[in-house]
Amino acid sequence: MNATPPAYAAHVVTPPVSLSPSSASTFDQCPRRFRYSAIDQIAEPATNATAKGTAVHRSLELLFSMIDRGQRTREHASKFLAEACEELSQDGTFSGIADFPGLEKFISLAETSLDGYFSMEDPNVPVAILTETKLTRLLGQGELRGIIDRVDEAPDGSLSIIDYKTGKPPRAGYEDKEFRAMRTYALLLREHVGKTPVSLNLYYLRDGLRLTQPCDDRVVTASLRRTQALWSTITTSCEQDRFQPKPGPLCGWCAFQPFCPGDAPVELLNTRIRRT
Repeated sequence: MNATPPAYAAHVVTPPVSLSPSSASTFDQCPRRFRYSAIDQIAEPATNATAKGTAVHRSLELLFSMIDRGQRTREHASKFLAEACEELSQDGTFSGIADFPGLEKFISLAETSLDGYFSMEDPNVPVAILTETKLTRLLGQGELRGIIDRVDEAPDGSLSIIDYKTGKPPRAGYEDKEFRAMRTYALLLREHVGKTPVSLNLYYLRDGLRLTQPCDDRVVTASLRRTQALWSTITTSCEQDRFQPKPGPLCGWCAFQPFCPGDAPVELLNTRIRRT
């Protein structure tokens, strides 16, 4: 990662060409971090957590796309996990993680997420019509984009969206925040297939926990309005070159903290909290 961000002078900033659910969440959390990542495109280094998420997602993608229903086994999932880890090794992801525990230990930790998944459902039951699919939609002068982990079709033709999570479940009272991205996926799916999903499902694989919210056209329309309003705010921020930092507990998790001009406490700015 480039350790020195650009020196800013007030001027009109070119808005990003696209907005994803993750970048939208970043703007909500801290506009300054959004500027660093989405506009200046300073790459955040990979961590064990992000690499594990990539490997597990890839394993489940291959399980559903390469193996027919009725033949999807735990052994297949482990085989695909090993292949995913080989891909990460070859592209240099692991070499960029300072505290990488070694391939054997990493795979062992990732296997716990697969154990959690298989405790939640039999992969031979769902009829998955989409896996790891990139969908887009015009958003003002830009593009709204997202990658949906899985879309299932029920016997009655109704659709459900599934999103895999390899981290911790949200604390009580914070669940709805986690569903914001899911509602964006529902918007993109409706644009793509002309049908609104009936349910949004978060699978917290490590804990074997499933969180579900119903979905309908009202939910999707509200998501569209919220996304349009957020895009308008981002555009205004670019016009004014104004991306204020939001100091808080999350500063300790931010890769940009060494040079962030925010007013975060010194102990947070000087302490790197390792993501686990």
